Amino acid sequence: MKTVTGESGRCLEIDLDTLAWSSSAIPEDDLRDYIGGKGLGLKMIHDRLGSRLGEADPLGPDNILAFMMGTFIGTGAPCSARFAGVTKSPLTGIMVAASCGGPFGMACKTAGWDAVLVRGRAARPVVVRMDET
Repeated sequence: MKTVTGESGRCLEIDLDTLAWSSSAIPEDDLRDYIGGKGLGLKMIHDRLGSRLGEADPLGPDNILAFMMGTFIGTGAPCSARFAGVTKSPLTGIMVAASCGGPFGMACKTAGWDAVLVRGRAARPVVVRMDET
């Protein structure tokens, strides 16, 4: 397994409509100002949806489900092996985040991703496989 050193500054963006993916850079200022996880996820969703955020159907293809890796994953710091799931809630219509544990966050970090943003609606079930890049 690869050693994790802070942030990679990389975001994996997956579009289920087209079954395509792309990599984007996370600005250094955002990494510093929002410190990963929930805060950075909210910022990234807002940046991508902008004024459409209020109208976006939480269960529709325009909404974004963001998996945001914590800054301290892999450091050994107490309670640091966490990632956040961030999206617009279908229950309340406002932004919501969940703090999650388990191996997913570390696997994403070691594969080189600080964030995974998923949007769109697949025509059939799909599996996303991430490997070290």
